[in-house]
Amino acid sequence: MPTPIRHLPPPDVAGPPGHDDILFMTCVVVSLAGNGPEDSYVALAQMIRNRRDHALAHVSKGNPAHPLFGDGSWQLSCPPGHAVGVPSQLTRAHFRAMASICRVFAGEEKDLVDGATACHLHSETPSWSAQMIPTALIGDHFFCREQGSGI
Repeated sequence: MPTPIRHLPPPDVAGPPGHDDILFMTCVVVSLAGNGPEDSYVALAQMIRNRRDHALAHVSKGNPAHPLFGDGSWQLSCPPGHAVGVPSQLTRAHFRAMASICRVFAGEEKDLVDGATACHLHSETPSWSAQMIPTALIGDHFFCREQGSGI
């Protein structure tokens, strides 16, 4: 007789990040910042949190998922294209990034990026950046937010 499938409840989108979310965000932050300065990790974690807050605000008004930031889940709040698999062994950079992420979500870090929901390398100028308001230059990244963003 086959084992019945156990359906898990959907994740609490409005709740704090779980273990898998933190590990996923850690890998994204390390893929963006490498072994950069601590402020880079904090800034990238804050940007992810801002993206999530923006998505939750969008959905709370009765809208469908935000076209860029999803439904407010932590993993959809990470910048696309930077998600990497979890390495077999975490490096020092992973632990530093994870510590920064935990401090951001514990409310122990101020928003270094002033509500930014996007970033790009300072050596690049993507076409979408012309529609954004720059908020900070931290490490190798310019951080920016949408014009008229209330975050």
